[in-house]
Amino acid sequence: GTATLTCNTAYFGPDSVEVPSSAQMAAYAGTYAGEEGVYGPNPGDPFIKSADATFVLSSSGTITYKGTAYTVTSVCVDKVAGVMGKLMYVHAANGHFDIAETAQAGLGSAWGVSPADGTTIYTSGDRQ
Repeated sequence: GTATLTCNTAYFGPDSVEVPSSAQMAAYAGTYAGEEGVYGPNPGDPFIKSADATFVLSSSGTITYKGTAYTVTSVCVDKVAGVMGKLMYVHAANGHFDIAETAQAGLGSAWGVSPADGTTIYTSGDRQ
């Protein structure tokens, strides 16, 4: 299906993000194979993987996480590139995903929080 894309700018600094264009959606769309788990319990503790996880973003703005479709509530993209390029931010259910134009050390190309429970960390999402 297709999604009507909206960007909830309240999540971000003033005038920093916007609704992505069709070309931007197509550029970030893909299947990202990563891991889910937790950090902790202390600050600086390493990531503890509990499972593999796949996040899929379609060029129309729909997503699935671990095979389950979630309703997207906001899709935004940075207006200006930063040190990681322009990031796309996808919010759905209890979670969110950040997607970089290029892979980042220790994070992959996509990372965030599981929409299933809003607490499980998703990281190392490498585009397939």
